Amino acid sequence: MPRRSFVRALTGALTASFCSLVPAASAATPSATIAQRINAIRSARGLPPLRVVPGLVRAARIHSLTQARRDLLTHDGFAARLQNAGIAIHTAGENVAAMPGCGADAARETVTAWMASPPHRRNILSPRFRMIGSALVVRGACQTAYATAEFAG
Repeated sequence: MPRRSFVRALTGALTASFCSLVPAASAATPSATIAQRINAIRSARGLPPLRVVPGLVRAARIHSLTQARRDLLTHDGFAARLQNAGIAIHTAGENVAAMPGCGADAARETVTAWMASPPHRRNILSPRFRMIGSALVVRGACQTAYATAEFAG
């Protein structure tokens, strides 16, 4: 493993351990499950899939970690997060959630809850959006899963 990747992995592991938070971000993780579920829903309705964008994934992960640390759902800092990801805010949206549990089940339940909420469903089904970044961070030992989905056109 290259030194830089090792240092990032170690830093991430230490941060997660120190804060009792576990970010989930690889292709087979609950974070990715959120984007996959959203794209399956869009596909079933004849909408094009959203492209996963690393900058939006990073913004979603940072926001989910912040919410988990604070044990609070919020959209605070939305414009700054997207600006830092290089996204114009006039073509963007955000869904956040806190669910009991962890893992893929929490990711699936999060998307189901968003689809039951008109404002969140609008973001998921908006034809204006072409990109997504999603993240799920667990607070405690499967206590609460904080999820964020960042959408952009």
